[in-house]
This record gives sequence, C-alpha cells and structure tokens, in this order.
Amino acid sequence: GGIASGKTTVGQMLIDQGLPLVNADLLVKKIYQCSDVKAFIQKEFPEVISNGEIQFPLLRQKVFLNREVKAQVEGLIYQHLFSTFQEEFEKFKDPK
Repeated sequence: GGIASGKTTVGQMLIDQGLPLVNADLLVKKIYQCSDVKAFIQKEFPEVISNGEIQFPLLRQKVFLNREVKAQVEGLIYQHLFSTFQEEFEKFKDPK
C-alpha cells in the first residue's frame, strides 16, 4: 500500500488477533545494516554516511532525484530480499 493507506493500522489489528506479521519496511532497514550493503553505500555515495551510519534522508534524496542511483540501490536491496524474508518466515515455525 501507498503512504498513509493504513498498513500500520491493519498490521496492528492482525497482531492484536494473534496473527504473525512480517513488516517489510523493518526488513529492508535490516538489509541496509548488512556489511556489504553499507560498504556499497559508503563506496558509491560517501556523502550520505555520517559516523559510519547511513543518513537515510540524504540517501532518499539521491535515490529519488536519479533513476540510475535508484536502480543501483534497489538492485542491491533486492539481492538480499529473499533470504531476509525467508529468515523472518522461519521464526514463525519456531517462535522464540
């Protein structure tokens, strides 16, 4: 869903009913913490790194202003999506 479409509200309703929920936004944030992703961002866009951390407002600005940059960053994130989602789904089989 788009911005302000109620995803968070519906997600909370599902959780309140005891259903498992995978929050894709949180998983993508987790992907950005992977060492190879951070290294790529540091190498290609050093101006968006401060104190070793990605400054997401600066990265978003770069991504939305340049289609090539967007394609690079999305490609990198997509490389991690399946395994990251799979890892999250595995938690449903064996909740801790």
